[in-house]
Amino acid sequence: MIVTVEILRPTPSIYQADGNYIDPIVGRRYELDEESAARLIRNRFARVVIDE
Repeated sequence: MIVTVEILRPTPSIYQADGNYIDPIVGRRYELDEESAARLIRNRFARVVIDE
């Protein structure tokens, strides 16, 4: 499942399950796999974005 998150503070590079990585920028939104998103949210680097 893909999850949209917004980066809240400076974050180390994000390595996804598929082997790709992202150098995130604070304030930007990214679509990540749920494992990567959960790790960032748990460590308070990001929040979930719900588009309605």
